Amino acid sequence: MENTSASIAGYLPVYADFVEHRSVDVDDFLEAGVMYRARELNERLGRRVFNDNDQPMFFTGDLNASLVLIQLNQKQPDRPRTGG
Repeated sequence: MENTSASIAGYLPVYADFVEHRSVDVDDFLEAGVMYRARELNERLGRRVFNDNDQPMFFTGDLNASLVLIQLNQKQPDRPRTGG
């Protein structure tokens, strides 16, 4: 399947929740320079595990594949905190 707007739109009915959750983080990052849910998760964990102020990387493969392996990105070097 090609990575075009039409092919991505084809995923929406099946993966609407995934797209909606991802959009929250992307919108926060673009508007405020921080992903608040990542920051909240770090606070709950009591340490900084996830970058909350660096460009996020989401799954870029075929969501309809028979096997999908997902590895969380390791934390990058700390950047100065920005945003709320």
